[in-house]
Amino acid sequence: MKNISLLLFKGVQLFFILPLCACSQKAFRRYWRKYYMQPLEPNIFNLCVQWLLYNGQRLNLSYERINVLIFCVVWPMITIASVVLNIVLIIAL
Repeated sequence: MKNISLLLFKGVQLFFILPLCACSQKAFRRYWRKYYMQPLEPNIFNLCVQWLLYNGQRLNLSYERINVLIFCVVWPMITIASVVLNIVLIIAL
């Protein structure tokens, strides 16, 4: 559970980093150097891969496990919470 909450926090950071990197080459290079783990072509997708590898190593998780946690646990939880919040707000109107 600790890994999931930490991943959620780190994922929120990435959510703000990616648009910044898409707009600024300087920011992209900064975060590319920060998360660099493997020699991959520098682009936004590979920055996400590097982020997964970097945080997987820090949390002692494999690339596959961190992917499963994000896309099978965290993302569905966020989606369900968003849908519920939208329903509550629509009913409140």
